[in-house]
Amino acid sequence: MERTWISKTGLSLCAIYLIFAAAMLIAGSTADPKGAYVLGQIACLPVFLLITAFGLDQFVAGQPWLNNYTTLIVLSLVILYGLGWVIGAVTSGSRRG
Repeated sequence: MERTWISKTGLSLCAIYLIFAAAMLIAGSTADPKGAYVLGQIACLPVFLLITAFGLDQFVAGQPWLNNYTTLIVLSLVILYGLGWVIGAVTSGSRRG
């Protein structure tokens, strides 16, 4: 069996997240400023949880908001792809042995 280097599980998690984040950001664009802020924060939730858990939120606080959303969404995609890769590796390993 040929080894693939792209994780289908990771790509699936990224696609689900992109749909979710796009829905939150589109809904935020039509909302009032407070609603737009909250929906934008929800869109960046996966990486916010890790940043807060490791105490790195002071590095994000001083950045312009547009850089934050772009950076946090990209980081969320990287984290979710890695999580999907791990899940795929564990499940394929359990099928073999």
